[in-house]
Amino acid sequence: MRKRSKYKPKPVMRDALGYVLAGLKPVAAAQEEMTLLGIKNHGAIEAVRTGNATQAQVEFLVNALNIANALCCMGQGSDWLPEIEAAQEAIRAACKRPKFLFTGLELTAVITAIEVHDAQMRDPGTTVQLLERAVNGLKKLQAAGKAERLQFPEGVAA
Repeated sequence: MRKRSKYKPKPVMRDALGYVLAGLKPVAAAQEEMTLLGIKNHGAIEAVRTGNATQAQVEFLVNALNIANALCCMGQGSDWLPEIEAAQEAIRAACKRPKFLFTGLELTAVITAIEVHDAQMRDPGTTVQLLERAVNGLKKLQAAGKAERLQFPEGVAA
């Protein structure tokens, strides 16, 4: 049996200029993707509100709040950081319950944080490059083990 080589070629970017130019565009310019993102996030809130949330919908909320938090730390709406952290704490509290449900104050905090996330995405200063850096920063935190992993309740279906 032949020994496998450890060599793995690095990926080659075929259109470097296109990549740079796309990174300079505001996220709000991608109308179709922004509409789809809004539908997913607000649909997830509605499913949680009615008590019919799936694990995927809860993960949409968690991801949206993580991105909002990362963008706040990068200067996009940093004055809203306490509200976003309150919403993240509300999600942690809901995960500890037998069924993924919020109290009234927790639901209000999550809705406020999602509205902040929507405003960050509509802001012309939020470019594709800035959003990409925020996502990469979150991935580094997860890889380093500094991000908290949520344990979903039994009632939340996969």
